[in-house]
Amino acid sequence: MQSLLYLAILIFFFLFLIFLLNWRHEKGKTQQIEQEYQRRLSFEERHSAEALRSMKAKVESFDKESSEKKRLFVILLDLAKTLGGVLGREEIPPLLVQIAQQIFDGDELSFFFPDAHRTELRLVFSYGLPKELTKNLVIKMGDGYIGHTAAKKLAMTKQDFENESNIVKEKIAQTKIEGLNTFLCIPFLYRGNLLGVMNIGKAGQKEEEKNLILLLQNLGSIALENARLLEELQSTDRLTGLYNWRYFEERLNAEISRAMRFGHSLSVAFFDLDHFRAYNDLAGSEAGDAVLKDVGELLRNNVRKIDLTCRKEEDMFVVMLLETDREQAQQFGEKIRRLVETELQVSKHFPSAEKITVSGMIVNYPRDGNNAGTLCQTGTKLLAEFQKTSGNGIVVAT
Repeated sequence: MQSLLYLAILIFFFLFLIFLLNWRHEKGKTQQIEQEYQRRLSFEERHSAEALRSMKAKVESFDKESSEKKRLFVILLDLAKTLGGVLGREEIPPLLVQIAQQIFDGDELSFFFPDAHRTELRLVFSYGLPKELTKNLVIKMGDGYIGHTAAKKLAMTKQDFENESNIVKEKIAQTKIEGLNTFLCIPFLYRGNLLGVMNIGKAGQKEEEKNLILLLQNLGSIALENARLLEELQSTDRLTGLYNWRYFEERLNAEISRAMRFGHSLSVAFFDLDHFRAYNDLAGSEAGDAVLKDVGELLRNNVRKIDLTCRKEEDMFVVMLLETDREQAQQFGEKIRRLVETELQVSKHFPSAEKITVSGMIVNYPRDGNNAGTLCQTGTKLLAEFQKTSGNGIVVAT
C-alpha cells in the first residue's frame, strides 16, 4: 500500500515536471513571439517614420519647386509684357540683363551689339564688372567666348565650350578678354541675323536651364527686332525709303570714330540734281516726287551693302563710302552721274521734260575734316559753288 503511494507520488511529480517544462517552453515561445512582434513593430514604425520624413521632404521640395516655377513664370510674364511695349533698342539690354540676373542667379553680366558690318561687338550695358574693364570694350567677331558665340550663333554654356575642338579652345584662350568670365553666352537672332549677345560670367545651375535660355533668347530676339524695325521707320525717308539725314549723321560720326581707331580712310559723296526745282515747277510735285523715288532706287541698286545712303534735302542725296579713298570715291560718283544721265527716264513722268543731270562732290576723312559736321559743311558748300559755275560733273574737294 505504501509502495503504491510512493509510485503515485512519483508519477505525480513526473507529470508535474513535464507540465512545468512544457509551460516554460510555451512561455519562452510566447516571449519569443512577443519579441519578434515587438521587433517587427519597431521596424514598421521606423519604416513609417522614414517614409513620413521622405514624404515631407518631397512635399517641401515640390513646394519649393512650385514656388520657383511660379517665380520664373511671373518674371517671364513681366518680361513678355514689357518687351511687348514700345522700347528703343538701347532700352532692351538693361532689361534683358536684369531678367537674366533673376532667372539664372547671375552675376557679372554684359550685353553687346554688333556693328553694322558684323565684324565687331560693342559693349552697351554691363552689371557687376569693373569700370576699367568695360570702358570702350570692343570684341572682334570670333574672338574669345563672346565672339565665338556670336560667330557660331548658338547659345553656349561652360560645358559646351569644353566640348569644342582643341583648335577652337586654343583660339578662345588666346583671344579672350582677361577678367571677363563666361558661364553662359546667349546670342539674340532673328532669321539668322545677329542682333546682340549677352554674357553671364557667374550663375547658379538650373534644371530647366536649356528651356529658360530658349525662352529668354526668343523673347529678347523678338524685342530687339521690333526695336530695329521701329528705329528703321524713324530713321527712313518716307518718299525714297533711304535713310534720313538725322540717322545718317549719327552713323557717320560713329564710322569716323571707327576709321580713326583703325586708321581707315572714309569718303562721303554728295549728289544734287541739276535744275530740279525748275523741273518740279514745270512738271508738278507729283512728277517731281516720282523722279526722286527713281533716284533713290538707282542709288539703292548701285551702292554697296556696307555703305550708307540717305536723302539729305529735297533733291540732295549723300552716300557714305567706307574704307574708300578719294580716287575710288570719285570713280563711284562718276558711275552714278552716268547712270542718272542715261537711265533716269524723267519723260515718263512728264513727257515734255528733258533729261535731268546730277552734280557730285567728294569729301574725305581725314583729309577734309575729322567729324561729320565739318565734312558735311565742306561738301554741301563746295557742291553749291560747283553747281553755280558748271554742273553735271563729279569733283573732289580741294
